[in-house]
Amino acid sequence: MLPLDDSYIHLQYAWQASRGQFLQYNPGEAPSSGATSLLYMLLVALGFMAGISHEAMPAAVLVLGVLLFAISSLVLADLARQVARGLGLGENMLAAAVIILFGGSGWMAWAFLSGMETGLLITLVIVAVWASVTRRIKLMAVASALAALTRPEAALLPLALLIAELAFPEPAGGGGPGAPGRGRSARWLAVALAAAAISPAINYLYTGSVSASGTQAKSLFSMVPFQWSAVWAAFSASTLEIWARLFGGQSSDGHWHVFLLLQLFAVGGAVLLSRTLAGRQLGRRLALVCVAWSVLGPASAATLQTALWQHYRYEMPYYPVVLLLGGIGIVYLISKWLHSARAVPLMAAALMVVWSVYSIWDFRNAYARDSQTAADMQLALAQWLHGNTPANSRVAVHDVGILRYFGDNVTIDVVGLTTAAMAPVYRNGPGSIFEALERSRPDYDMVYPAVAPPYYGISSAPQLLGRELFRVHVVDYSPYTSAGDTQVITEPDWSSVGLADAPQQPSTRALISGLTLVDAVDVGDLHDEKIHDYSWWNVGEPAGFPTDARVQTYREDPSITLADGGRLLNGGEAFALTVKPAVPLTLVARLHQTADMVLNVNVNGADAGLWRLPAVPGQWLESTFTIAPNLLAGPTAHVRLTLKESPPASFYSPFAYWAYQGSVANQPASPQHTIEATFGSVARLVGIDDPVSPMAPGQTLNLTLYWQAIQPDRENYKVFVHLTNPANDAPGGIVAQVDEAPRAGTYPFWVWPAGATVRQDLKLPIPSGTPPGQYVLLGGVYNPDTGDRLPLIGATDFGSNRLKLAVIAVQ
Repeated sequence: MLPLDDSYIHLQYAWQASRGQFLQYNPGEAPSSGATSLLYMLLVALGFMAGISHEAMPAAVLVLGVLLFAISSLVLADLARQVARGLGLGENMLAAAVIILFGGSGWMAWAFLSGMETGLLITLVIVAVWASVTRRIKLMAVASALAALTRPEAALLPLALLIAELAFPEPAGGGGPGAPGRGRSARWLAVALAAAAISPAINYLYTGSVSASGTQAKSLFSMVPFQWSAVWAAFSASTLEIWARLFGGQSSDGHWHVFLLLQLFAVGGAVLLSRTLAGRQLGRRLALVCVAWSVLGPASAATLQTALWQHYRYEMPYYPVVLLLGGIGIVYLISKWLHSARAVPLMAAALMVVWSVYSIWDFRNAYARDSQTAADMQLALAQWLHGNTPANSRVAVHDVGILRYFGDNVTIDVVGLTTAAMAPVYRNGPGSIFEALERSRPDYDMVYPAVAPPYYGISSAPQLLGRELFRVHVVDYSPYTSAGDTQVITEPDWSSVGLADAPQQPSTRALISGLTLVDAVDVGDLHDEKIHDYSWWNVGEPAGFPTDARVQTYREDPSITLADGGRLLNGGEAFALTVKPAVPLTLVARLHQTADMVLNVNVNGADAGLWRLPAVPGQWLESTFTIAPNLLAGPTAHVRLTLKESPPASFYSPFAYWAYQGSVANQPASPQHTIEATFGSVARLVGIDDPVSPMAPGQTLNLTLYWQAIQPDRENYKVFVHLTNPANDAPGGIVAQVDEAPRAGTYPFWVWPAGATVRQDLKLPIPSGTPPGQYVLLGGVYNPDTGDRLPLIGATDFGSNRLKLAVIAVQ
């Protein structure tokens, strides 16, 4: 087993390319650019075409890695000799230091045996720098061009070489017989630099984007939402880690990747090079190349969120030049101390050998642990799927390499490396991921339970993932190969996802009955958002993903459960709807409201009013807003919603919008019995439908009240109705009661439109065994948080701020 799941991504792309399906990770699907290294993928594809079998290719790339490691070590040693000769240092001493610190580096051995493109890139870097020093201009250009085709950031190599050639050109005749003419090297390197455009051009031709999907999924600059402060903080932390710890100290992962204080020796080596070596031009040119590559290269890697992952594999290609400069500094100091302390070279060599022994042993253990984890974790899951699921079943997966290479399943890459258009979905977070998976409907999920919540919705991950079928737990797992010690295979249930396509709240369905649906926006679904010209914004720089995925019931009817993805906003949103001109429009929103909020609504540039949203945490809320026909002059309604009032650090969470047009039926109907009673400054009771009387024990009394809001505050007021024995006005005389906020709390008094009459239907079950007699129906309004009843104004108080509503006979 190769030590990384990512290694098999290259192999799968190469296998597909060898079968004529270039950049198609799964047979027949849309091209994707998850194999960031175009050259390495094509090289492996040639191996397949030459007859290397699918089963033998992992071993073949290991053999290739060994050969490249040997070539790199030998060429770097010769480069050290060339440089030492020009500096007047001991050639064998510098070459020996390089052999020990490079060829004896477990870190480098891991790189070349990882099955990734890293070893190839390291080799090309060393060859290009060696060709620059030995003035093999064509080889320098070819090697640097191939490096740029191996990794996109390696375009910095021909750029650094070109700048060095222009800044410190070879003097005419200075290179001796056969030396290239002045300016010739710059022309060759300009061609090499132009080769860096090949990979982006191929990406654009096949995928429509110049950027590889791996870059889109990992770059700090593709974060959603994009925040300069977050980018700078992450970039600074990674850069500091690389230079302060990786290139000269113990790294944060507990390994000593390079010789102690190598970066400080490298600074001295760069200064020495710039002052000597062939009349300074050659030394300055080499120093500039080494410094530019070792500084700009890690800086480019630090722009990735994964910059420090997998034993710092993104920094491995910069080690040879840091080592060359550091070796110069070490050998120079040794030569200075040689006359006074002849034991210094032996002591230095001994220290380097000790470090090398430690490094090889340390990374031998790491490699074994990494490979064993890949076998025990990802391969075990792939084999289970192969043996227990139908061929070509679709699996949503985080680790996509081994599963696809060794299995028959079609993969849906949640991170977005190998599945077209999934990278921006992944960057938007769990709501958009859920919406994308809802479209593709995978048969199975293969995820880390401990890591899945951020990708599938923290609160709803178990419900979204579905029934667990298989679990793998590796106690001594490698964190470089696996994101956790446990992975599971689950079977998601997509049977009820259709519920999310339409409003489900009973009061909403009653309101839109008879109206025509003209358009809808599935918030969080990037495809649908693009169709509706959807945009969103937040205030400040809130942490976390801007989307959410949830499985919840409705407050009005808890028997309805549905899953949906949406956004988390504290600023606002805008979208375009296709409408019928000059026809009233009812905009319905499905939301998860954790706090009371008020939105400003703007339609086609005009103020349309305020949309009040009550808190219904943990359950779905559907709220409606009426847009006047005079604001709909054309076939498109540009709606802009801006958060006007909300508690600090809170979000409003839209999941879907529906646009219904037509005239809403006149509701509510006139009450059968008019009442004039006011409760505090909150609400006015304007009528009642006469309840049925007499009733029998065991029956349910249906009661309909008609209310108007006055100027309520945002307390969660409830209406109470008691069926009381008039001869016993104590609590013991209450035979039936109901306490309920309007529409189960989804439509509190403070959100009602001014002047609107709202109907409230209540049910009072009359207990069995209730004695026959005449009972009074009493009602009022109270604050459930304090228990205080609102004062009854303008009507006769039956006592304790209770209004007599009716007399009910029980037989």
